[in-house]
Amino acid sequence: MVMTRRAQSVLTAVTLLSGVLVPFTVVDTGRTSGIREPTQVIIRDAGAWTALWRAHAGATGRPAPAVDFTRDIVIGLFAGESAARTLAISRIVHEPDGLVVWYVMRDAGPLPDGQGLTRASPFQIVRLARLAGPVRFLRVKTPPVVPQP
Repeated sequence: MVMTRRAQSVLTAVTLLSGVLVPFTVVDTGRTSGIREPTQVIIRDAGAWTALWRAHAGATGRPAPAVDFTRDIVIGLFAGESAARTLAISRIVHEPDGLVVWYVMRDAGPLPDGQGLTRASPFQIVRLARLAGPVRFLRVKTPPVVPQP
């Protein structure tokens, strides 16, 4: 397919306005972290990665996954200790002014058998290609899901 110069300009403008999706790999995700306060982190070097992993893994002693910081960065999102929630990074976009990390965090209701809410500290840690610039975190607002009777 051959595009005209005008079509290429329009495509470039749309890409710049909407940003470019950045692929990422999940390093670790779950409902239990040693990090008990809501935290958003960008890790660009091995020393900071080791410190974060120690705080996150705590007494489990799990070794930190290998990350090549000459090529990659790590982004961590921690909900803190709270009533059971789910947390997930839905997309990362490279915009002209930096990266935007879009995430979803949902409060969970009581269990179906009527038990109370459990405490959790959900988190997600991802690795992506090293990109310069600031990083912003934006929560995707979602309406609560109400089960049908």
